[in-house]
Amino acid sequence: MLTDLGLAIKPDIHVKKSVVAMGLINPNITSFSNDTEFVNVSEHKVVEVVMQLAEYAALSTNNSDYRSVLREVDKVLMEWSRCGCLKKF
Repeated sequence: MLTDLGLAIKPDIHVKKSVVAMGLINPNITSFSNDTEFVNVSEHKVVEVVMQLAEYAALSTNNSDYRSVLREVDKVLMEWSRCGCLKKF
């Protein structure tokens, strides 16, 4: 429900894969990290990164509705992975 309201995101497996594949978590964690490294990525860190992306997107587009931008960034990252656009996480 908080995700639908644009107040938070759910760091599901697809959002996590997208953020890791984009190299946004840590320079030591690449899109080709092994399963152990991927599992150890903190969901809290994923949420922080997505919220920062949304803030940047809102500022870049002069959109004052941060909640709708947060929800859109979440949906785009989720769909990018879910649709198979990632080569390998």
